[in-house]
Amino acid sequence: MKVLVTGYAGQLGWDVVRMLEARGMECRGVDMEDFSLTAAPAVKAYVQAYRPDAIVHCAGFSDVDRAESAPEICTAVNGMGTLNMVRAALSVGAKMLFISSDYVFPGVGNLPYKTDDPYGPVNVYGMSKVQGEDAVRSLMTRFFIIRTSWVFGRNGNNFVRKMLEI
Repeated sequence: MKVLVTGYAGQLGWDVVRMLEARGMECRGVDMEDFSLTAAPAVKAYVQAYRPDAIVHCAGFSDVDRAESAPEICTAVNGMGTLNMVRAALSVGAKMLFISSDYVFPGVGNLPYKTDDPYGPVNVYGMSKVQGEDAVRSLMTRFFIIRTSWVFGRNGNNFVRKMLEI
């Protein structure tokens, strides 16, 4: 199986590539210097040239606070960028794993959310992830959506490092 991993320069994408390589899988990590998610022709051309069987879409605008002051960038990357990746995946018959966020929910109540609970984002970042999920869910037939809150790994700023600073 040939796997394309977006967001390779980020902590999740970097670790995903390392995990796939450790399991002997053929994979390629890509990031902003390879193509912009918001440039549909570039996304499609790259994916069609590599022809992956699967895409792990880790890339995204993840600065939740900055999203409020830069909503156009956040929604372009997380919404339209994901739609561009979905269309590229469809053009080569690849399945997709999309990394989303718990920010698609309103964050109220005492019970864990279920996968089919209604959306209720309370900020730009959450809404942009809803747009990404909708693109995946409405067009793909072979997909996985993972909703997470914080990710952590060897690279980047993360929850574990924040706690160690205290």
